[in-house]
Amino acid sequence: MERVNAVRKTMKRAALSQQQIVDMALILASEDSVHNVSFRKLADRLSVTPMAIYRYFDDKEALQAAMLDQFIINARVLPDSPLNWEQWLLHTSDKMYAALCSEPGWITLFGQIQLKPGALAVMDECLMTLEDVGFSIETAIESFFILFQNLLGAVCLNTAFNNSEGQGIAIDMDSIQPFTSVKNNLHRLNKVDHRDLLKKGMMLLVKELREEM
Repeated sequence: MERVNAVRKTMKRAALSQQQIVDMALILASEDSVHNVSFRKLADRLSVTPMAIYRYFDDKEALQAAMLDQFIINARVLPDSPLNWEQWLLHTSDKMYAALCSEPGWITLFGQIQLKPGALAVMDECLMTLEDVGFSIETAIESFFILFQNLLGAVCLNTAFNNSEGQGIAIDMDSIQPFTSVKNNLHRLNKVDHRDLLKKGMMLLVKELREEM
């Protein structure tokens, strides 16, 4: 509620702006889901008409693109100070993991909406960081997508294993009896640290890249 009031106070001092709309939309997304943010809900929260939102965004896709970009900027996934390429990969993947685990609904939007400066800055810095130490652009691009695929997989698994009921991975217990290894190790499966596995995956990538140098 404090964030909502802060946006409203800003509106009282000045006319409605695109930034105020995006900020409020992110608040709504954090309260529910990015997919449930509608122009009407947003207008109600901002105490304006839906047409006021349409003056800045043609459709929901355009709004979501701006929201995703601000979400990435707010997450501050890029290092504040220079890191070597190995530290950069580990730092950035971990920061992205933490951000997406807090709001995993963003995952389904990747590839569906246009990437804007916040997302492009992450991609560009990754490519430049690897190119600057002598890796080819082809290797840099492959490394970025390996990072991204590992990241999305880790976030998806973390979300699936830590469902709202807190019961771990969803398994039909009536069907588990013949599968001895799964049955006997179910408690271990539910205790897997997906953040740690992401780090291990990134370390394997770093090891492979070192061998190419």
